Amino acid sequence: MTTNNWYTFEIHNMEQSVLSFYTNEDRSVIGLAEIDVETGNLGSVTKQTEPNQPFDFVILRVEDMEYIGVHLKERPEDVVYLRLNGDDVSKDFLVNDPEIESYTMTYVIETTQPSDGSWSLETLDANKQVIHSSKLTE
Repeated sequence: MTTNNWYTFEIHNMEQSVLSFYTNEDRSVIGLAEIDVETGNLGSVTKQTEPNQPFDFVILRVEDMEYIGVHLKERPEDVVYLRLNGDDVSKDFLVNDPEIESYTMTYVIETTQPSDGSWSLETLDANKQVIHSSKLTE
């Protein structure tokens, strides 16, 4: 990827595939790709980043799975949780453990819930107070 000016944020080795969350050199595009290690089949998606947003996200749908790559841009050190909200569903994901001094700026959510309908993604602080919220629309 680096030979084509793409840089990996995260790589996840899963049972039969590898998931990569990546960006370009100036971070104006983010993307997710899943590569099946047995067949070599690739599913991928890219999205332009939003300069004035506190976080960017990209959604990759592969069969019955959905992956949401989140890149935290504004105060990532304050973000402890991500919350995925949907119709009668809400789930929190620990991103940055307050007990650990370091923090991450990226996170990949894996879900079987489709994001159609009125879904939103929120960043939360250690007290689970909402810092920012965004509708999940592509």
